[in-house]
This record gives sequence, structure tokens and C-alpha cells, in this order.
Amino acid sequence: MPKRTRNENNICIDLNCQNYYSLDQKYCLESLPEGYYLKDPNLKTIDLCDTNCKTCIETSTKCKSCNEYFYLDNINNRCEQCQPNCKQCTNVDNCFLCDDIFVLINDYPISKKCFIKCEFFITLPKMVIIIAHKTKDVQIILQS
Repeated sequence: MPKRTRNENNICIDLNCQNYYSLDQKYCLESLPEGYYLKDPNLKTIDLCDTNCKTCIETSTKCKSCNEYFYLDNINNRCEQCQPNCKQCTNVDNCFLCDDIFVLINDYPISKKCFIKCEFFITLPKMVIIIAHKTKDVQIILQS
């Protein structure tokens, strides 16, 4: 006979969740939701992944994929933070999608970084000068 109880809404629930995943021994779920991992395969109990992990396995910090602003470090299976203003990256120095008000500079000599969107670019020998849209400040971004 399955172990049952009533929740706060007086609905009868199965605490054993024999054919389902069990969340906090209170809820039975038909499938493993994103952001959770199978904590105990025998009991089919699940738990939350680390806040930076989109999906994880075996433990909360062994990530399979990451949330925005983080990338998966395949050596230790952890999600590490991308550079500032970068939504998606393959490592800390290689951004491929910036926040909305930033632009990706692909020809940056060492890595791909996000810079504030600008009104226009002026290319000079051995450097790129960016004129900022609102303040009209001149910033030297690249220099070789």
C-alpha cells in the first residue's frame, strides 16, 4: 500500500511516488524537470541544480549545461561566469552574444569581447577608435 498524505490544499498525495520522481517527498512528477537532477536513483528523489547550471547530473554542481552569462568548464563540469556584458560564451575570453546595448568586437586580437554600442567606427593605422554614441567620448579599444 503506498504511503499517502494530504497537502495544504487537502489533496491526497503519494509520498512513495513509485513510478514518478519525488520532490521533497511531497510532490510526484512524471518527468525530471530542467534545473533538477536525480539525487537518489533507487528512491527517484530529485533536487535542484546549482543556480548557474541549466541542467546537471549526479550532484547539484556537476553541470551539463549553463544558464545565460555562464559557460561550461568541461574539466570540472562547473558553470563559470562569462566576461561582463556577455550573455553567451565558450570561455571567459570568447563571447559570442552580448547584452542588448553592447556589440561584439570580432577582430579583437586576443579574444572576442563586448563593448558599448557606438554611433560609428573610425579606423586608423594600428588602432580602432570608437566614438561613444551619447557622450561622444573617445576611447581607444584596440592598439597593436
